[in-house]
Amino acid sequence: MKKIFNTVILSLTTILMIAADGDTTWVNLTESHLDWYGRKDQQVVFPDNGTSYQRVMMYATIGCPTGGCSGWDYTTKMEIRYKTGEIDSTEIFLNSFQANGVNYDTINFNTDTTYTYFFNLGNGTTDSTANSLLQVVNFGVSQNSSFAIDTSYFWPADYWNYIYDGTGTITDSAIVVGDSTAYATQLSYYNIFDVIENYELARIITPYGSYYSNTWKHTWLFDVSDFEPLLHDTTIISSFYGGWQDGFTMTLKFAFIEGTPAREVLSIENVYSSGMGGFTYGEVGNPDVIEESLVPIQVDYDATSSAGKLRVTHSGHSFGGNENCAEFCQKNYYIKVGAFNQFTQLVWRDDCGMNPLYRQSGTWIYDRANWCPGEVCITREHDLTPFVTPGTTINLDMDMDTYNYNGAAGFTPIYIIESQFIQYGTKNYTNDASVERIVAPNKISYFNRYNPICGKPIIRIKNGGSATLTTATITYGAQGSSKLNYQWTGSLGFLEEAEIELPVNAWANWAQGDVSGVFEAEISNPNGVADENSSNNKQFSYYETPPVWSSDFYIWYQSNNAASETSYSITDSQGSIVFQSTATTNSTIYKDTMDLAPGCYQFKIKDTDCDGISFFNNSDGNGFCRIMENDGAFSIINTFEPDFGCEISQWFTVGYTLGNNKSKKVETELQLFPNPTNGIINLGAIVQDYQNVELLIFSTLGNLVYSEQRKLTSNFNTQIDLSNQPTGLYFVTLKTESETITKKIALTK
Repeated sequence: MKKIFNTVILSLTTILMIAADGDTTWVNLTESHLDWYGRKDQQVVFPDNGTSYQRVMMYATIGCPTGGCSGWDYTTKMEIRYKTGEIDSTEIFLNSFQANGVNYDTINFNTDTTYTYFFNLGNGTTDSTANSLLQVVNFGVSQNSSFAIDTSYFWPADYWNYIYDGTGTITDSAIVVGDSTAYATQLSYYNIFDVIENYELARIITPYGSYYSNTWKHTWLFDVSDFEPLLHDTTIISSFYGGWQDGFTMTLKFAFIEGTPAREVLSIENVYSSGMGGFTYGEVGNPDVIEESLVPIQVDYDATSSAGKLRVTHSGHSFGGNENCAEFCQKNYYIKVGAFNQFTQLVWRDDCGMNPLYRQSGTWIYDRANWCPGEVCITREHDLTPFVTPGTTINLDMDMDTYNYNGAAGFTPIYIIESQFIQYGTKNYTNDASVERIVAPNKISYFNRYNPICGKPIIRIKNGGSATLTTATITYGAQGSSKLNYQWTGSLGFLEEAEIELPVNAWANWAQGDVSGVFEAEISNPNGVADENSSNNKQFSYYETPPVWSSDFYIWYQSNNAASETSYSITDSQGSIVFQSTATTNSTIYKDTMDLAPGCYQFKIKDTDCDGISFFNNSDGNGFCRIMENDGAFSIINTFEPDFGCEISQWFTVGYTLGNNKSKKVETELQLFPNPTNGIINLGAIVQDYQNVELLIFSTLGNLVYSEQRKLTSNFNTQIDLSNQPTGLYFVTLKTESETITKKIALTK
């Protein structure tokens, strides 16, 4: 049974799956257009708090608006704007009247018509026109508002009229004196408002999105169960966008999964909250300026609580000064509980080169202060339970490494910091194991670096019981095939997780004969006993099958100018290496002939510097890698994106198909790099069969700036020089006998 709180039905084929036997209530927000700095609020009706939920999940989907995605990495914050129940007020002051909408302390006016003189060139005499009436509005106030009492109209006074001679020359002036004067009194009232406290649910940095089409979307999944006490009844959910341009779209969906949680959330309260503006980190002459914001905080640890946690999301922004702080400098924060430092955490992400959104239009591969373009800011969790006593007051204090800023950054270095203190009830289960997610096989974009597969499935499990999880049974396989069983052993404490690679005895025996395209994984028998919460034991995912390659094919690889960084290999379904490259010479083409037995294989390219074989912001040059059939025509069956970061791979089968999959060749393709370019474009074209083709490049004004024709060509590489053209966007078109492909490239100088 599913309950929908609005008319937008969530498509389960495009997101991560939550498989639960209990009811799930979906709350779907409408799409927000994130354009220019600011928040987009939506009033949302969540379920009331009369039902127990074992978990609350949030799906955040970022996409491109009609005009295309922004080409910059901007911070987005998904927040609850929670009404605390407190009322506050601000005293508002105003004058008792306004004249023509302007506040005056005193005005002089006339009860009869006043005139303004001017020289009439037509008859050479001084003439006059009546003045416009002066509108005077008198105000009154109540306790919390102001209101207009009446409106009167008078003639302006206290101004000078010029006297002209017969030639129009000003000879004198005369003041127009008012016959009445009004004196304003100062009034005041109180603007009464609800006190709103913002709680950050999650933080995502947008990708460099210039390359993405208007249909592009990407979804992230967040467990927001810690915020469950705030997600009830009518609430404001906000998407705050830190971008100074248009923009992206944001769609949020919440899944309330009924059942008993591993432990109940008793309360949640903000400890540090910088908002989008962040806390200043480093000020010339004041290296500890951030400590003025990170002051010690006291929180009450309730006598009924069995556990407490500090949740911290901490990201650094701005660069260009000494140490490139705070975006590109590695700094620590420290958590004191009472008088002692109990936690030290480096504010850093070192995996940007494995971003699922690889090939972006900017420096997406650079590791940063707890974020990557197109990725989430990681939330750290610090268990306070061992250091505190229920029924007492806790002193918490966050400190940071000192930074001697020299004032040369693009803008003042800041850390955006949001943290919450959460208290929990007792643990509800002794033995409870869950399947948290299926990494592979899974066709959602977040796991695209691992999929599609024909080898070992990868799942993530979690212990939700108070007893250490040491054994469990995992049953898995495609929906339409015979299931496999695996006896897992290990050691997981309460709420700890583990990623497991599930064994397969022969090629693709988890999917043989399946046509459903659905993979299932289920965990049972935690510690050899019945699971006390079976509703979270099972998950499923939609998957795609890998392509079928001929047993006899070529690897056509061209190294860049840093050949020693890159290697490529082929492994079988058990991970055994069947081929490994020895390509070590710069800017050299290698052709390796493969003849593989029937089976399941993975081809992988790895780069130790995590900058692929073509990246616009280095001097490594450009390489490429293609898989070509040994069919006499050298048809390309796979080409790899050269701007892949740390690694890129492709599973494939030889000698058999999975499900209803059949071998297919790569479609016509056009590759341009680097992009942006300072003038030289390296162009790679993939053309099926031999055709006459034409290359055309147009400016945004429609002017043809380059053209070239090639007769009966298949796949080729060429270099085009646009350095004589002005900076701007250009459209590169590849026309074959049957289709046309156009891509944009930016020229910068």
